[in-house]
Amino acid sequence: MTRAPLLAILLVTGFFAYITGVDLAFVVVYAMTAALVTAAAWSWWAGRRVRLTRSSPPGPFVVGERFQEEFRIENRSRLPLGLVELRDRSRLVGYEPGRALTLTPRADVTCRTEGRFAVRGRHQLGPAELRLADPLGLFPRAVRCPTMTPVLVYPRLHELPVPWMRGARSGRDVPRGARPSDRPPTVAGIREHDPGDGLRRIHWLESARRGRLISRRFDADEGSDVLVVLDCQAGVHAGTGADHSFEVAVALAGSVARQALRQGRAVALLANDRRLSRLPAAHGPAHGARLLEWLALATDDGRLELGPLLHRHLPVWRGRGPLVVVTGARDPSWVEAIALHSRSGERPLAIYVDPATFGGWRPPLRVPPRWRLVVDLWLVRRGDDLDQVGTGDRRALG
Repeated sequence: MTRAPLLAILLVTGFFAYITGVDLAFVVVYAMTAALVTAAAWSWWAGRRVRLTRSSPPGPFVVGERFQEEFRIENRSRLPLGLVELRDRSRLVGYEPGRALTLTPRADVTCRTEGRFAVRGRHQLGPAELRLADPLGLFPRAVRCPTMTPVLVYPRLHELPVPWMRGARSGRDVPRGARPSDRPPTVAGIREHDPGDGLRRIHWLESARRGRLISRRFDADEGSDVLVVLDCQAGVHAGTGADHSFEVAVALAGSVARQALRQGRAVALLANDRRLSRLPAAHGPAHGARLLEWLALATDDGRLELGPLLHRHLPVWRGRGPLVVVTGARDPSWVEAIALHSRSGERPLAIYVDPATFGGWRPPLRVPPRWRLVVDLWLVRRGDDLDQVGTGDRRALG
């Protein structure tokens, strides 16, 4: 119901009663006025005596993980509320915890809801509000719960079944089925210092001799560092929502990084997003959390193509350890950059997420034979089981 028609009727009836003096008209006017005043007082008092609290999980979470929330609604008045609507303003994809319920006097109701995080990123649970009114529904009110809980959702990572780091052992001798044992890495030479190098890499004697920082270069088979390059150029990837080739690329980049960290390696990340992000190589759970946080918030908004990015950074990385490139770019310039700056015998890994199978306007890629001469290639298409990526090479040639 709305108040406008009743107020119009009240005014017309009051004017009629005034000019005619009919007792029944005055009775109707008095009854309607009393109903409006009572309804307004009812709504005002109930709104002051109803409380809404919300308990949300802090996270972090992973895409696909389920979560639970608890809403507690307290009616501290002696008035019943026939219809109360719980509304949520979180705007999570596929999450609708709102519901309608009835509150008796002095009621204390707890509502538990369950949802699932479908999209990575930084989300917010809350705020929420209760919509209630008097029994006639003339004076609706809103009781708000301003509590907001920020939640970080990481991309879903996958177990890569294929050993993609050929011969690289992170400076440790790791026999099959045995625990890693310490083994000093073999120094293969020196190179210019990179800001991402750790202190243990600095060759202090040579640095003092030359007057600038110089880093040691370890043998490639025992190098401890892994560089993961994620192609974030705008327009390269295709798809919508969670079914997007960039989401698959992010998940695979994170899976490679996690596997390398588990093997005790230092992992660096490079991306051609709008900020040209770069995370220096480091070990440990804290660095893994930084990598996951960056991947959770990554966007494909870059302007720089992958080829120029690799030309800029691979000369510094050369000889430090394995290289993994995750891309959907058809332009062969990135393959040419890898061929130009790779050391003899190195076989970088390229994970190609074909955007054509995610709704792109180009036909599916037929991999040029030259690519296979430069890199080990994993071809990923829409619908592939990412837990089995790299197990077969039957489609690698298109």
